[in-house]
Amino acid sequence: MLASVFLTSLVLLAADPSQPTAEEVLARLDLTSFPNSTGPANLQAPATPLAAGFSEAVSGEGGWAHRTSPRRELRDGGYRELGLRILEADGDGLAVCFRDIDHTGGSYFVQTALIVTPTADGYAARKAPARADCAEWRRRSDAAPRP
Repeated sequence: MLASVFLTSLVLLAADPSQPTAEEVLARLDLTSFPNSTGPANLQAPATPLAAGFSEAVSGEGGWAHRTSPRRELRDGGYRELGLRILEADGDGLAVCFRDIDHTGGSYFVQTALIVTPTADGYAARKAPARADCAEWRRRSDAAPRP
């Protein structure tokens, strides 16, 4: 009995209801606030992933949230994918790992750490210092890792 009370307490401490989930942050992330493959200069701010054509939402393993473009709209049945994982919350905002991947036969794969802060319309992002828990990848070749 005491063990179950202790475990319940640990679960309640681990889940901070005031912190948004990765899905919530990605859904409301302004893609015009940082460099990415959506062509932020071509979008009207604020532009969420949904506004940029990433309409399919999926939760992944390890705390990852993903938004993908519909497969039928791109050549050869491919798709594009954005991914986000929250690394930590601090006074500056949320440190996140962001992925931008092209699955259309190309080999575009970018992964970078960002600092995400709340705005009136959602979340804005800026480049964060390098982090060991979000290895920096900027590859446009077959050497790019695949998640």
